[in-house]
Amino acid sequence: MILSDRTLKHALHDRDIQIVPPIDQATQLDCCGIYGTLGKEFRVQQVNPDAAYIDPRNAEDMGDRWVLIEASDDDPFILEPDAFVLAATKEQLTIPHDMVAFMDGRT
Repeated sequence: MILSDRTLKHALHDRDIQIVPPIDQATQLDCCGIYGTLGKEFRVQQVNPDAAYIDPRNAEDMGDRWVLIEASDDDPFILEPDAFVLAATKEQLTIPHDMVAFMDGRT
């Protein structure tokens, strides 16, 4: 079941769902989701890895194949066509064990 905006508001108010830093509910809460914002750190893939998966928590998986780029307000990060980039949101989300969250890209 996808939570409605009303249910999300209640879950945020009751702290069942916790978001740090807190979101602006007027602009980031939608009818059935929460809009996250991109952070400033991006990992850009340099070559096609032979590995079947990537574990960003494992330094060996990241190795020389990834370059860390930190964007600034004056010099934003530009995603090139056909590039593969790992990024994180500014927000950290904590949810109960009986819920699952998924992230979907926006254009």
